[in-house]
Amino acid sequence: MSEERAHKHAELLVDGEGPCSALAIDRRTGLITEGLNGDPDDVIKLKNLHPLLRENYLGMAAWMHPIMTSEDSVLKGNKIAPDGTAARDENGKVIPDSDMVYTGQAFFDNPLRHAEVKAVNELLWARQRKHDEDWRAEHGEDSTPPPLSREALDEMRFDPRWIETAVVRRGKNKGNVIHSVGESAPACPNCNGILQGVPSYAGRHQYSIGDYRRRDEANFIPPVMD
Repeated sequence: MSEERAHKHAELLVDGEGPCSALAIDRRTGLITEGLNGDPDDVIKLKNLHPLLRENYLGMAAWMHPIMTSEDSVLKGNKIAPDGTAARDENGKVIPDSDMVYTGQAFFDNPLRHAEVKAVNELLWARQRKHDEDWRAEHGEDSTPPPLSREALDEMRFDPRWIETAVVRRGKNKGNVIHSVGESAPACPNCNGILQGVPSYAGRHQYSIGDYRRRDEANFIPPVMD
């Protein structure tokens, strides 16, 4: 189903929108939700992020995330601004020859923009509403339901897919297909952090592009099969 939906979204994709869609499923209730990257400013407001994901997000946001070239060396390049873009000086020029370190995120894109985060967030709020409803039915309308347990995360699954085809644009491999519409899109390092505890049907990357650890087998967490 996720592949089929990706092909449908690919037909409607416009310039500037992100390259992924995702389905997520609550394996206890059977509810399926869907998310799209959308425009760069189409992000979840922090107040609308479910507390379980907010806990993960704030845990990631409390740290600096350097792109490493070796165990004790940080990649040099354009300085990275807090929003993940290239930092600029007072004259608007990119600041070169700097340690490349992400602030509060592990990848260049906005952590709250990605399709799988949006889809899982909707699932958790739906589970939260049912949890609160059942609690009050048993303990009274004026009772206060306890927080949703982190065990709920393990009962969710997400399946992100590419909704655009990407090819190598330069060099000896120019024209080679990197990924095609409908193929699995493993979670980026941001989504890996925010969706910690939620198994992925597409796998997940732990380190950013350009990081030497990205080439290590330990970088990629394989998809779950159940």
